[in-house]
Amino acid sequence: MRTKGISPQYTKQTNRLLVLRLLCSGQGLSRTEITRRVGLAKMTVSNITAELLRAGLIEEEAGGCAGVGRPQVELRLTAQAPAVVGLALNRNNCQAIAATMDLHTLARSQVDLCPEETTESLLGKMEALAREVSAVCGREVLGVGVASIGPLNAEQGRLLNPPDFYGLQDVPITEELSRRLGKPVFLMNNMDASALAEKLYGCGAAYHNFAYVGLSHGVGAGLVVNDSLFRGRQGFVGELGHTTIDYNGPLCACGRRGCLELYVNPPKVLARCREELGRDFPSFQEFCRSCTAVPGGRELMEDVLDKLSIALVDLCNLVDPEAVIIGNYAAFLSDAQLAWLEERVNRNVLARGAGRIPLLRSAFFTDASLYGAAVLPLKRVFDGDLCYERFFGETDGK
Repeated sequence: MRTKGISPQYTKQTNRLLVLRLLCSGQGLSRTEITRRVGLAKMTVSNITAELLRAGLIEEEAGGCAGVGRPQVELRLTAQAPAVVGLALNRNNCQAIAATMDLHTLARSQVDLCPEETTESLLGKMEALAREVSAVCGREVLGVGVASIGPLNAEQGRLLNPPDFYGLQDVPITEELSRRLGKPVFLMNNMDASALAEKLYGCGAAYHNFAYVGLSHGVGAGLVVNDSLFRGRQGFVGELGHTTIDYNGPLCACGRRGCLELYVNPPKVLARCREELGRDFPSFQEFCRSCTAVPGGRELMEDVLDKLSIALVDLCNLVDPEAVIIGNYAAFLSDAQLAWLEERVNRNVLARGAGRIPLLRSAFFTDASLYGAAVLPLKRVFDGDLCYERFFGETDGK
């Protein structure tokens, strides 16, 4: 292990941020439990938690018994601890949430988008939503995260040229929203943000390597590799919907034929229900719930899951994940449907003799992108790039 060249100040900062992240992701932890989880000395943990107590971020609360007659003191975020705001930009709407640093919802709202949308009207709606949930939550807001459909340039904070999105192109989201709101704003692809939320606060916390797969108007994936989000060269990782599963299939908007999303995205599935079953399901949720009650419905669902399994097998063969987390509209799959999909994937992966790959429903159900947006400024906090001096009273070079 490399030890030379690491300064005591860097180690001190790393330890502080480790404890801060644990306190934000835990549900009331004692100093003893924190010490056990992070592997630091008791005195180090006591010093760090004392700093956070003085900063007003955490407070002590009597918990259970640590021993005979000895009450255990738990540490929790205070009601005055600052909040974060997340915006999830979808094709049909924009959703907003204000949340605590341990990701409890304080306020939530939504606005529909329309065919006449312009860059200015879109930014205006996003600004209004952020202001609305910030006002309702009644706390200081550290920053704003935006989880968006793509493609986008996350480094420049710009939405590029998403298909079927009112013709909008090159929208300067982070620059404009930061100027209007007076807060730091961070932009990320919605599936990457979903994976990040699962890693820090959800099902992915137990894994070093996993894939988040979400169904919406397309099919996307976010990858966590060795505990870090894998972004690729330009952030265009995880376009699972454009995995070709039929070279002789219909033409996709991307220019190729037989792409996965032509067969499994919810609008396409509902269209198939009308055409093949003569049944107009009001939503994908209702299709998942009631398909077996309709003649041919079970077979149609199995065909959808079979095609999805083909792409998931390819994904597992490429990245060898410990688990696959299913979210967005795919969270509506029943336990039996998810188990069917898991069985099909594990039957066909190359490494089927090396241990089963579980398919898990998202901890955030259909809202992983929304909570992922709120996690974006929190990730900056945990990395020491946002509000470090506020919580620990010094800059340490930040």
